[in-house]
Amino acid sequence: MTEFDPLERRIDRARGVVIVRCRETGDPIELPLLSRTYLGEVFGVHVDTVSHWVKTRGLGIAVVDDGGRGKEAYFDPQLAMSWYFTVVRPDIGRSIAIEDMDVRREHMARRYTRRTR
Repeated sequence: MTEFDPLERRIDRARGVVIVRCRETGDPIELPLLSRTYLGEVFGVHVDTVSHWVKTRGLGIAVVDDGGRGKEAYFDPQLAMSWYFTVVRPDIGRSIAIEDMDVRREHMARRYTRRTR
């Protein structure tokens, strides 16, 4: 599994990515910013729950762009996932959590692919 150095990160809002440096190879890796809607689908909760977590449970640490009227909020994927498995689901083992996220990511990719065809 590839590890990322959380101190070596930069946000490119124009491209909608967080750029981190891989500890093992030193190569830059681009991670897409996650919208509030997508984050809700990945976590299996309503988007209003995501907003509630931002205001009351500390998910605000992962907010990159607050959004606003008619504009979607965006989150740092590393910080959002780390927060989720620390605060909301500490009972899940890390390997199980990663497998679960992979399954959800594949499901969402198939779902959005069908919509665009």
